[in-house]
Amino acid sequence: MKLTDKEKTLVQHLLDNNDGSDVHAFEFMDMKELGFKLNEAKGVFGSIVDKGLLEHDPEGSRDRKASCGEDVELYQWTYPVDYEQHGNENYEIKTTAEYLTAFENKMTSEKIEKLEKENQ
Repeated sequence: MKLTDKEKTLVQHLLDNNDGSDVHAFEFMDMKELGFKLNEAKGVFGSIVDKGLLEHDPEGSRDRKASCGEDVELYQWTYPVDYEQHGNENYEIKTTAEYLTAFENKMTSEKIEKLEKENQ
């Protein structure tokens, strides 16, 4: 999969600011840190969603609104990035290139768990 420079920048930003939930919201991105204007960021964010790198998390969005009163749309990495999501302490995704490899290999939690068992 080919990404534009701006898409690479945004994916890396999201990886750098990832937590155990693997969930992100457009509203929580730092435009100054990214160096993007608002409409530009919306387009790039939408593009990585359209390419399937992030998936909409409607349940998480509803839960967030119910618990915090915040009406934000949440998106989760299509394939797990954080240890809390996949459970293999030897499997790390820290760069855009690593995520694209995981994406191309469809590295589900099950595949990552199998990989861990094979390496024991």
